[in-house]
Amino acid sequence: MARRGAASASAGRKAAPRTGPFLTVDEVAERLRTTAQALYMMRHRGGGPPAVQIGRKLLYAESDLAAYIERMYAEQDGTA
Repeated sequence: MARRGAASASAGRKAAPRTGPFLTVDEVAERLRTTAQALYMMRHRGGGPPAVQIGRKLLYAESDLAAYIERMYAEQDGTA
């Protein structure tokens, strides 16, 4: 329930705009040493780095990818 409340509280505020550079699925897959298909599967299951679909392209803000990697380190270290 707390999660729903947090989403409601932030619903009235605009999120900070993400600025480039933006990366393609293939570029992110290369940086994470995985495949594009693995990224699509992570996204389908509700995980992986945040992305935005613009037209037919799925794009990742470089800053979001960096934050995602930091979260993965924190989870493994037990500091999350």
